[in-house]
Amino acid sequence: MTTYSWTGPGGWTSNLQNPTRSNATLAMAGTYTLTVTGANGCTGSASTNVAVNSKPVATASSNSPVCEGSTIQLTGGPNGMTTYSWTGPGGWTSNLQNPTRSNATLAMAGTYRLTVTNGGCTSNPVTTSVVVDICGAALDPAEKSVELLIDADHSGVASPGDTLRYTVIVWNEGTLDATGVVFNDTPDPNTILVWGTVTTTKGTVTIGNNNGDTWISVDVGTLLANSLETVRITFDVTIRDPLLYPATYVENQGVFTLLEGPPVLTDDPTTPPDDDPTDEPLGPKKAPSRVPTFPSVYLGIAAALGAGILAYSIRRRLVDQK
Repeated sequence: MTTYSWTGPGGWTSNLQNPTRSNATLAMAGTYTLTVTGANGCTGSASTNVAVNSKPVATASSNSPVCEGSTIQLTGGPNGMTTYSWTGPGGWTSNLQNPTRSNATLAMAGTYRLTVTNGGCTSNPVTTSVVVDICGAALDPAEKSVELLIDADHSGVASPGDTLRYTVIVWNEGTLDATGVVFNDTPDPNTILVWGTVTTTKGTVTIGNNNGDTWISVDVGTLLANSLETVRITFDVTIRDPLLYPATYVENQGVFTLLEGPPVLTDDPTTPPDDDPTDEPLGPKKAPSRVPTFPSVYLGIAAALGAGILAYSIRRRLVDQK
């Protein structure tokens, strides 16, 4: 019967013909000797040298945080590796040592992972986190909603003669303070601003609460960067009765101006497009109902001979009930 006897570094031994050593370390490198004993008792020996390469240690870094629209720069190490393998948010991959991602978006923020190989050995993965900020002052979105405040004809939908309330909410999610913020709004021509209804949780109403005002202006002032402060502006309008011109909806959109950037239009949060006007569908005005009333009663009394019965005649009149 043939036997096998292996010896190796660190006192390692094995009686298998083809043994293995898992989780190789540098200490396992060196000379391995095999002695084979045949069935006739004869022996033979041979040796082989095993080299264990150092496992590469990867490094990963970035230029985070970066501004939206700028370039993300990733840096991998060490230099001189055989391969570099990067993965990142959105299924992004790269085989460059130091890749970039231009026109950074918020979706590109997250964890980037790198592994390197060298001499047939692969490193453990390392990661770096990238933050993408909205730089500058950012009042977008500025949301505007509408509600039916007074349903004058009880139709359940907005119609001529009804009153609507608009609510505008804005905050600064940018990295710079927004200064000189002013809100302006001109109602739809088929509506009339209700004087005295313009309110704001910050700043001053400069136009809209005086007799004769037909549009709104609010001096908001300064909105701090990355602040939880939310400014709410409300105002009421009455739908003209009759309408100035036929329409199936009334439309409204205000605008914020600021010193740090371009004007920002209000957005209807209930519809998909960004920065779209807030529309309210119009229904027909409900026709007044007619019910019988008895504003006056005229009694005509006639004698009913023998039966003692009084005959009454009542005259009814229909009047409009609105």
